Amino acid sequence: MSIPTEIKALHQHLSDELDQQFEAEQALELAQSQAETALDEQQGFCQIGSLDAAGINTKALGKLEQELNMAADEDFADVDEMMRQASMSDTQELDLDSGLVPEGSMVITPSAVELVSEEQEPSADAQLTIGGGRAKGAWNWARGAGGGCIGGRASNTQIVKWSFWFKPTQNRFYSIKPRFVFNGYYIAQANDKWFNCKNAQVRISAMTNVYQFNWKGWRSEDLININRSNVRQNRRLDDSRYTNYPALLGRNDWVKVVCYVKLYVRAQGGGSYAKTDFSTGSNRLMVPYIVVN
Repeated sequence: MSIPTEIKALHQHLSDELDQQFEAEQALELAQSQAETALDEQQGFCQIGSLDAAGINTKALGKLEQELNMAADEDFADVDEMMRQASMSDTQELDLDSGLVPEGSMVITPSAVELVSEEQEPSADAQLTIGGGRAKGAWNWARGAGGGCIGGRASNTQIVKWSFWFKPTQNRFYSIKPRFVFNGYYIAQANDKWFNCKNAQVRISAMTNVYQFNWKGWRSEDLININRSNVRQNRRLDDSRYTNYPALLGRNDWVKVVCYVKLYVRAQGGGSYAKTDFSTGSNRLMVPYIVVN
């Protein structure tokens, strides 16, 4: 469904509003990260001084850290290539089973698909691959540096956004069910020791918001949520699921439904990696339709 001419200006205004909200959230997260880094630097220098005072050979620990990080870099490259190769086979697209849709329901296809992207950090990368129609591919990754106790963090957020428009026929509560489709993989790798501060985070979320006269509020579901200091996970995410959003709506006034897939990665310390890939080969993200009843 294309965007009706009468609401193109409203569609753009609402999209800009959400983009500004995202930018404000990222600015706040950046300020918090910088404050954490400053505190870590102060505590880290004190820790190094304490280790030296205790007679521990910090130079030897530094050399061991470099060796561990090099081995972890090679391990990540091997695992990532294995997962990329596994993504080259075709993935079957699941069609709508009309028998599962309640009688009288509206099945609405997207009016627009967009990317909302965070600015890149030096050791974080991301990309959007534009596919045809309703399928979009996105990926991002982050790589930590050093021991992780004094800085050495990197993070990135990517959001793919689908927009749907419809007019209710009655004044009542409606059930809005987006269908989210995920085909891709993720990697989280960190090897924390007593002498460093390693961490990897991967979070993949399905989010929905509804607008009629005002925003009704976000509903979010995490499909993957990893936040660990010792982790070595590399798995595919091939999933298709409905989420449910109930909303009280008025008849004959336009309603906008926005669906986000949010990909967040963060890595701390050398040899730590976090990656999502819904772009390589047959990997993709889709919200092909919403069911309204």
